[in-house]
Amino acid sequence: MPDILVNNAGIYPFMDYMLITEKDLNRVLNINQNSIFWMCQHFISKREENGIIVNISSIEAILPFKENLIPYSISKAGVIALTRSIARDYGRKNIRANVIVPGQ
Repeated sequence: MPDILVNNAGIYPFMDYMLITEKDLNRVLNINQNSIFWMCQHFISKREENGIIVNISSIEAILPFKENLIPYSISKAGVIALTRSIARDYGRKNIRANVIVPGQ
């Protein structure tokens, strides 16, 4: 079992907010956020203690500046929240979770 997990998945289709379908939103959330959720859960489940998780988010999660990236922005905000929650809940097992926010 690896000691380090790096989650760097992400797609960023530019879509007009009013034209986004449920299928479009689910695709972005599944790749950008849900895949990270499941990878972290699997990683933690295989470890008694110790381990490092590095998740990649985006400045768009904190300060959106590009137009037509709403699904991307919310998915990457979820990555930040997920990482902080994992750090809080599993830090006592010495599983460190950190998020990198490129552009910040």
